[in-house]
Amino acid sequence: MRAVMLASLFLLAGCSGNERESAALAFYGDAEQCLFNVREGAKFETSPNCRHLKTSSQRYINAGGQTKGEDEKSALIAERGRTMAWMALAISATGDPTISLW
Repeated sequence: MRAVMLASLFLLAGCSGNERESAALAFYGDAEQCLFNVREGAKFETSPNCRHLKTSSQRYINAGGQTKGEDEKSALIAERGRTMAWMALAISATGDPTISLW
């Protein structure tokens, strides 16, 4: 299932080869998997995908993410990843997989 999601993300990104976009997609993919793990009962602190978020987010920042000159596509992909990461943390903290932040 992860392969299908990543393939759709690459189509969304247009396969541009842009390092920042690639890093944003990797962060988004890790955040999505983290959210799936937590919804299945894993704790945020112990999920390998959640623990990897620090590395993948740093890769995105090192590639020029979160700067004024950043392209909108990469920023939106990364923002979706951040939203999923926060949602995973909230679910893990409450233990309620049906919680909604909005």
